Amino acid sequence: MYSPQEISGRVEIQDRISPYCHALDAADYDQLDEVFLPDAVRAQGCRRPRLGWRRANGQTDALP
Repeated sequence: MYSPQEISGRVEIQDRISPYCHALDAADYDQLDEVFLPDAVRAQGCRRPRLGWRRANGQTDALP
């Protein structure tokens, strides 16, 4: 049986995974900004990592 702390941790993870999956299914890449921290690094396949979703999409106006 899981402790209350383990259950809380699992719920927090599910709260992050669900919006991520919905954003990808809908191809709503702006919604991914709500899922990840602003300094998140995106890495796909063998490409080198890119900083943030907005910067990867050429939206750098709000970045430092």
